Amino acid sequence: MTAVEVNGGVWIQGRHNRGIGYQKDLEKLNLAQFHGWKVFQFTPQQFKDGTAGEFLEEYFKKII
Repeated sequence: MTAVEVNGGVWIQGRHNRGIGYQKDLEKLNLAQFHGWKVFQFTPQQFKDGTAGEFLEEYFKKII
């Protein structure tokens, strides 16, 4: 099981990098991993510039 999360607001003190939002993200990530999920996290920029796509392509090639 694989999950991909896009975390926006990285450069503007968005939800993912402020106190309670960050804490909730960690709770969600830990729960997913506890249940056997691999979770990959990216920024919107990493999808726009292809970094996320390249990483995920290599990952899926490896596990198939």
